[in-house]
Amino acid sequence: MTLYESLTIAFAFASTVISLISITIVILDLDYKLGKQKFEQYRHYGRLLASYYFKSCEAKTKGMRTDGDPSKKISAVISIKIKNCSAYPVTIDSAYVTSKLHGIDDKSYHDNGFSFELMWEKANRNGKPIETTVDVCEKLVLPITLQPYEIKLLSVQIPHFEQHVKKYGDTVYPYLHFTTARKEYTIKVEIPEYHALLSAI
Repeated sequence: MTLYESLTIAFAFASTVISLISITIVILDLDYKLGKQKFEQYRHYGRLLASYYFKSCEAKTKGMRTDGDPSKKISAVISIKIKNCSAYPVTIDSAYVTSKLHGIDDKSYHDNGFSFELMWEKANRNGKPIETTVDVCEKLVLPITLQPYEIKLLSVQIPHFEQHVKKYGDTVYPYLHFTTARKEYTIKVEIPEYHALLSAI
């Protein structure tokens, strides 16, 4: 092998290595910029304060189906912190809950048209009962676009949640799903019954 041939092979090898390094840098930079979204159930100093399920007949609701026994209908609200860890905007187009109490994935979707007002009584400083509410985060309205590196506290509101509750009063642990154009995200959430939540406050 001549010196010229050796130099040609070495140059070709070096060019290939440089090209691979450049491609790797581009991919890593793109992955960093695209980032990913982080979803977590919102807690205040480690305590759940704005995620619970309740009997729909105990609240003033809008957007509920009217068929069936009203006393058996259950709704839920789940407060979530969403972080867009990306240099680009991201749009979330659906949110739903699943569980396998019946051996299959039962799905219950967040509904933009659903709203509720749930009151409870507590004693004021004079010992007299007053009505108040448990605060919830701003309602999620789909589709929603988060700007680069934006963080939002939002509440997913499920009008029909009864298929995820085996025994009313027990805390349930379903999965909450969010879908974007790129992928679907899933987290396990903890949802106590409304009155059980109040007793812990």
